[in-house]
Amino acid sequence: MSQLGFTIYATSGTHSFLADNGIPSVVVRKHSESDASSGSSADTNKLSAVDVINQGLVNLVINTPMGSGTRQDGWLIRTAAVQRSIACITTIPGFKAAVAGIQALREDSLSVRSLQSWLS
Repeated sequence: MSQLGFTIYATSGTHSFLADNGIPSVVVRKHSESDASSGSSADTNKLSAVDVINQGLVNLVINTPMGSGTRQDGWLIRTAAVQRSIACITTIPGFKAAVAGIQALREDSLSVRSLQSWLS
């Protein structure tokens, strides 16, 4: 996604994994992690993943419910995405398919064809 020009927002564990693999991302906190500043700053280091979604900073949410952390965080992230009508992908195969689709759209324009044209 970063190679396609997207900014990736990630919680600390995902950010560490991405950094170890040379992929840049912006760290956001999990909703359950306290915000020491409690301010309303737009600094994304102070924002939670839910805040980033609610403020409209993302257009796609990838939330695979695995790893450490509370189940509540994942539920809040997915709920925020649904409430804002933001696509939410919860599996790695689904994520791979989405990236392939985005790449295909960038390489070729979208066109409409009838079902009959596909069958002839």
